[in-house]
Amino acid sequence: MVGRIIDKNYGFITADDGSGETFVHISRIRKAGLEKLVGGQKITYKVKLDKLRERYYASRLSLITDS
Repeated sequence: MVGRIIDKNYGFITADDGSGETFVHISRIRKAGLEKLVGGQKITYKVKLDKLRERYYASRLSLITDS
């Protein structure tokens, strides 16, 4: 998955397979130990449903590093 963050406290993660974008809040990014997402960064994440807002969001983000 490729991350891209907008100049606000939220952004969207684009799936590698082109299936669409998933909302991500800056709090989830920081919880993963990241300050922000930079376009082109590879990450893994889980998609969860926010039942109150009836939308999906990214959770459990983890940066993929080359080894």
